[in-house]
Amino acid sequence: MKIKLGTIFNLGVKNSGLYSDIFYKYQNSQEEKIAIYSSQKNILGYLPKSILKPNSIYSTKYALIMYRQGNAGTLFIPHHRSWACSENAIPLLLKKEYKNKIDLEDLIIKIQNLVYERTTGRADNANANWDMIKNIEIEYRDNNTKKEYDKLKNVLLVCRRLKSIVHKQINKSVILKGDKVKIKKIFYVTSGVRITQKQVYAHKGDLPCVTSQITNQGITWRADENWLSKFRKNNRGVIIDKPCVTWSKDGNAGKLFYRDYRFYPNDHCGVLLPKKRGINLKWFMYAYQQSTYPYVTAKKSQGMLYEEQMENIDIILPDDETIQKQVVDEYERLINIRDMLNIIESRSNHQLQKIAI
Repeated sequence: MKIKLGTIFNLGVKNSGLYSDIFYKYQNSQEEKIAIYSSQKNILGYLPKSILKPNSIYSTKYALIMYRQGNAGTLFIPHHRSWACSENAIPLLLKKEYKNKIDLEDLIIKIQNLVYERTTGRADNANANWDMIKNIEIEYRDNNTKKEYDKLKNVLLVCRRLKSIVHKQINKSVILKGDKVKIKKIFYVTSGVRITQKQVYAHKGDLPCVTSQITNQGITWRADENWLSKFRKNNRGVIIDKPCVTWSKDGNAGKLFYRDYRFYPNDHCGVLLPKKRGINLKWFMYAYQQSTYPYVTAKKSQGMLYEEQMENIDIILPDDETIQKQVVDEYERLINIRDMLNIIESRSNHQLQKIAI
């Protein structure tokens, strides 16, 4: 629900006549002194308690001060143990029933620009007063809503921390034992043939067309399979109809994807086709994702990883094929956890949007 600033704050008492000669007069006083806020960004100075209005001295942290002139409209939280205001600063005291229910720092962020819009004049001649801002409305959460809000914020915090941990685990390099071989020994290394968006729109269909993009796993278009089947490279059709691993040759160069469906790779999509059985393609994708990135050239501009670089990357081929499956199982467990956390995070954010201030 919406409430006005005038509903949650009481207007405090100011002190008039606090000129520089007053501060000079009492600079050596041994009496307890009070910090004085004015229109300056720092305190104006300290004055003895006895010369201030008794009801103008505050020691509460549940308050805001607004500059009345000069930096007119600027809001801040007083940080001195005991303080008072000159006539050029306005103390706003949070009412008892709203203490521990409203975050004053958060409130300042939300209303500061609204307060500035209501000040009169410009720069040093600007002026602000309580009547200008007391009708500004804010969204207010009751206790039950606040508890739900805090609960959701904690859920999001935990989700983000867990996602960070899972992300690090997913992106760890896998240390394996086995024979060191070059990628070209176990894969046919190739890529597709260029097609353009204009061509695809003229030959719409259902066959996925993969480029170097990483959104939607690189599937950028869908085109007519009969049309795509006419494209050839090295006297072979370009369409891939068997399980393989692809990589982005430029842009997001080095990003690996496992594919087990028919698709058409364009010239920005590299393809790794296994030469023999016994290679778990998902294992290769998970275990060697981090190993491709060091071979990317021109990383600061348009990253590139072409066939010549990819085929000469060294990898370790495990002696025991069951190791490959164990690696896949562990990665997919982590990915399932990540996906679950993404769902929880998305739902929590959706709920927060409904009740956020």
